[in-house]
Amino acid sequence: MALRVSDLPLDFASALLEVTTVLEDTQITYFCNILWCIWKARNQEIFSSKKATRQRILKQAQMMEMHIQQTTESSQTTIRSRVNIAAPLSGTQIVLLDASWDTNRKAGWGAVYYNHRGNINRVQYGFMGAEDPFHAESMALLNVLQNCQSHGLVQRGGTMHIFSDCKTMVRAIQCNELGDLPSWRATETIAQCIQILQQWGELCYCGISQGTR
Repeated sequence: MALRVSDLPLDFASALLEVTTVLEDTQITYFCNILWCIWKARNQEIFSSKKATRQRILKQAQMMEMHIQQTTESSQTTIRSRVNIAAPLSGTQIVLLDASWDTNRKAGWGAVYYNHRGNINRVQYGFMGAEDPFHAESMALLNVLQNCQSHGLVQRGGTMHIFSDCKTMVRAIQCNELGDLPSWRATETIAQCIQILQQWGELCYCGISQGTR
């Protein structure tokens, strides 16, 4: 029988955050990258029957850490070139986002939030109903954006980059073109996401390749 979140003796997110009390900053970042890659490997095994080896999961985590570091450095350089301020910026925050869906219209999603120092400061996950995979991805993004709004996670003077591997949705949001989306349910939800992104210039929705995850 598959293990359910409700079967765990402690709140799963709280248990994960306890790790931050015994690991150094760089270890915490790498630990969260491994968790994220385990999540991705599980989805691939369920939906694509592709089982990832332990070595492959660790390699993906290392690649993701390098990608995050390069993106953070590049983003800070771009911001400094466009904004004329004397004080140093607080930095760039990063969210890794993903959703899964099955034919019974059940979906799950998860998000890992990194602060501008590269340390995890929040883990978020949930279960929901969705009409199709694109609807699941759009609902996951909407949850993250609303979470950023309600908890004030975007720091003034900094940016938050939200990464997703759903290239179709990334392209639709970045180009503000919803006519070619294969899901009308997703179209409605993505329109809400675009409104939030337009209101908050500090939020940036980006694509990430599956090979980097």
